[in-house]
Amino acid sequence: MLLVDAPVEVLQTGVYCIRNLVNGKRYVGSAAKSFQNRWKSHRNSLRRGDHIARHLQAAWNKYGESSFKFEVLERCTPENCIKKEQYWIDSCQAADSEHGYNQSPTAGSILGMKLSAQAKSKITNAVKKQWEDESHRKNVSAKVSATLTGRKLSAESLAKRTAKQRPQLIARNKSKEMRDRMSKTLTGHSVSEETKRKIAASLRGRRLTEKHRLEIAKAHQRSDSKERSRAGAKKQWDSYTPEQRIAAVQKMQEGNKKLRGTARYNSVLTEKIVQEARELRRSGWTYKSLQERYDCGFLTIYKAVIGKTWSHVQ
Repeated sequence: MLLVDAPVEVLQTGVYCIRNLVNGKRYVGSAAKSFQNRWKSHRNSLRRGDHIARHLQAAWNKYGESSFKFEVLERCTPENCIKKEQYWIDSCQAADSEHGYNQSPTAGSILGMKLSAQAKSKITNAVKKQWEDESHRKNVSAKVSATLTGRKLSAESLAKRTAKQRPQLIARNKSKEMRDRMSKTLTGHSVSEETKRKIAASLRGRRLTEKHRLEIAKAHQRSDSKERSRAGAKKQWDSYTPEQRIAAVQKMQEGNKKLRGTARYNSVLTEKIVQEARELRRSGWTYKSLQERYDCGFLTIYKAVIGKTWSHVQ
């Protein structure tokens, strides 16, 4: 008679073991519903030859069904099953291959469990097949979105994430393959009005750091200064006679042949900016990002960085 046979009033949940009568090794588990159902489930899997505990399955195949016995180790309420199971796994050394058949040393978890190459392959194929189902992907996406919506990370968490991800992003963006892929994805891409409104709404009311404010102020200052300079130059140019314009152009051309860097009348960069831009480029910045940062033409920053212009700057 199995030890699971007991009066109805006796708890039918708790910790059990499947013991090998030949060598004494045990497989320890817990039944949160009933011992009878749990033993039936184990026995059916072992008879089919597909039990998750491969060492137990191998022993079952070797010694035969008659060499194994299902035994109740301790009866307890369902909520205490995992705690008690862990105690018995440790006590019986069931996760040690010399004493037992448990593959995981942690009750109710696969933590520490060593999977065979075949088992890993089965899991991988099952997940791939499941992920091919569009409805499954949508369900997963909806669950993740619901979990993350409204969640705010602390400043410390954001700093850690940035510190961890930035080197990875820089390294990834340096590769030609990634640049080509991004270029192909964004070519011809246009943002819808709805997306623009969402972006504007997400940025509205956002608190900027002092550093960010200073960068924006400097950018605006550079832009305003350029506009004033252009307006003044245009006003002066309009007041010139044709002869004066020719003379002015010749003078600027002659002067520029002898001048370098900021000494040139039309310089939009400085030695300091060129040095900084070259450092940023080496750290992974794109030319497009540098162009936007310094508010200049693409070729201007490109030639300065590669040394075709501003070659005197080390």
